[in-house]
Parts: sequence; structure tokens; C-alpha cells
Amino acid sequence: MATVCTPSWRGAWLMVLEGMRGNVWIVALVCGCVVWSLACAVSAQRVAVVRPQAGDGVVLNVYYRLRAELRIHDFEAVAVDWDGSSLDASDVGPALAQLAEDHEARAVLALSRRDGQVTLAMWLLDQRRRSSVRSLSAEPNDDAASLLALRAVDLLRMALQPGAAQSPDASRTDRRPRQPVALEPAQADVPPDTLETEADETPPPDDEAATAQPPRRLWLSASALLLRPGDRFGVALGPQLGIAYRVLPWFELSLQLAGPIAGARLTTTAGYARIYQELAWLEARLFALRAGGFELAFALGGGAYFMQASAEVAAPLLARDDQIWSWSITGGVHAGYQLSSRWMLGLGLRAIAWLPRVGVAVANESALVDEPAFVAGLGLAFGL
Repeated sequence: MATVCTPSWRGAWLMVLEGMRGNVWIVALVCGCVVWSLACAVSAQRVAVVRPQAGDGVVLNVYYRLRAELRIHDFEAVAVDWDGSSLDASDVGPALAQLAEDHEARAVLALSRRDGQVTLAMWLLDQRRRSSVRSLSAEPNDDAASLLALRAVDLLRMALQPGAAQSPDASRTDRRPRQPVALEPAQADVPPDTLETEADETPPPDDEAATAQPPRRLWLSASALLLRPGDRFGVALGPQLGIAYRVLPWFELSLQLAGPIAGARLTTTAGYARIYQELAWLEARLFALRAGGFELAFALGGGAYFMQASAEVAAPLLARDDQIWSWSITGGVHAGYQLSSRWMLGLGLRAIAWLPRVGVAVANESALVDEPAFVAGLGLAFGL
């Protein structure tokens, strides 16, 4: 008969897993809820606001009012340090785009004094992944904070928040009427509250998008997985699905599900056993190298492992199926190459250790799964 066996030092905690007699996807669902909760906690759209230099009370007042308005409308306002006073107007856009990439922000706002007016330079990436550079100006008086902050938030909501474009003024329901922004004679034909300048940048082609736009945070992946449980078992193949969330530019959380993994078998003198396996693990990835569209990360994680053995034996023996759960610890490397702004080619190489170590027995012959066993996955990831 075929049975799944473990060494005698198996702990009582494993018996709880064996008692489930369920499917690895149950464990995966619980892990997915954890990842989803973490993603929701940091899902607010990030806006980088350049911290102005001390000494200009009007500019500082606009800065604090701007940050307050961003928080009211559920933006994640991040203060950053940057000095663009020496840049020409044509160089401000690329510099702000680089700031957005460094801080993984959807928009960057920078305040300054130019030609006697308070100027707000904006770089933003809209829902269609199109970038634009805009500029707002107002006279340095008591109304500057309200005028610039409200108008800037309106533009961000229309560009980044679905549904805001249909009612851009809805957020002003209990606010005092806005005074028109002072316009120069050359701008007399431009309606009040309209930006001084608005320069739309042509979206880069797909092969340049990875370097021209802030990196995407959420990735869905599908791969082909190769698992080698040991010399006596051969190799097994199966699909692998994953979701990864880029928490920081150098740190990522990922949930991986693999199964059914079939093809491995144990052959003995009494018959053979077909091995069916499933894996689910949650891992952290620490990025160590980035060059162009290539990135390399070290991965460490843990999860659950499910094995089922189905026997075929000669008479007078009777075949019996069995299954077991075990914990797994994974470690290895994950490499990716960005094909476009949304598509990435991924390759993962990992070693897996079992707690406890598992094996298969057919009649009086048995074999343990290698420790560590090796897993390789190759596939595509799609960025959201």
C-alpha cells in the first residue's frame, strides 16, 4: 500500500494541519487576506510635496494649506527636499519626474517665488499613465494659500481619482467664494482659475515607459513552475500564480500559489506511487540590484505544503491513498526584466525546507523528499 510518511519526531502541531484534510488554497486565502490588508493600508495615492525653504511666510502658508487639503481628499502627502531654484523652466518637468520616480509618487508639487508671484509647479501621472507638467501662480497675499491649494487639489482629483472629473467643485460646498487669480494682460483671454501654463508631455513608447514613469506597485503574475523533490521522485510541473506589492522602492511583499504540481512518482519493487503537490507561501523580497529594466531581489518566506500519494501495486497488496500537510521555508533569488510599462518577465529560483520533512512509502520501501528541494519558476507579470 502507499502511504505518506514523516519521521517519528513529528510534532503535535502538525496533526492540526493533517486534521484539516482540506486544500492548500484555504491557507492561501488566509494569506491573501493578510496581503490585501497590507495593500489597503498603503493604497492612498502618494503626492510628493517639496518642502520650501524657511524665511518666506507666504510660501510656507501655501505649503501647509496644500498638505492639509491633500490629506482631506485622501491623498498621501509626503514631504521631500529638493532645490530647483537654479533650474530653467524647461528643466523643471524632468526634475519633478525624477522626484516622482524616487519617491514612487503619482504627482509632485513644488512651490517657489518667480517674478514676484507665488508659483506652484506640478508634475502628475493621470489614470491613463500620461504625464503632464502644469504651473499655477497667484499674487503673494492672504488669499494665495486658498487659491493655489484648492486649485491644485482639484486638478489632482480630476486626474487621479475616478469620478472627481464629473464634479470638480463639489469639495468646495461650505467654503468661501474663491477670488480669481491675477492675470497678466497677455492672459486676458484665459478664464480665471486657469493655469498660467499647461504642457502635456507625449507619453513615451512602451519600451521606454519603465524608466519614464514611476514604477507600478501592484503586480499579478502567472508562471510555469518546476519542482524537483528528489532523485527518486523525478521532476514535477505545474502552474504558479502570484501577487506582489511594492511597499518601498527596495522592498516587496509577495503571495505565491502553486498547484496542482504533478509528474513526480516513486517506483519500488512492489509498485509505484504518483505524487500530487501544492504550495502556498508568503515571502519578502529585498532588491539588491537595478540596472535599466533589470532587477534582482533576494527572497525569504514561509508557507504551507500539501502532498498526496496515489499507489498502484501488484496483488495481493491493496492500494491506498494518503495525504499530509507540512510547513515550508523558502529562500532564493527573484529576477525580473521590464518589457514595457505593464509587462515584466520574471524568473525565480528557490530552495525549500520542510518542517517536518515528508516522504512516501510503498509497502516496505520509502523515500524522503530532498531537503532542500529546488523550485524554479518562469513567467510574466502584469502591473496595475
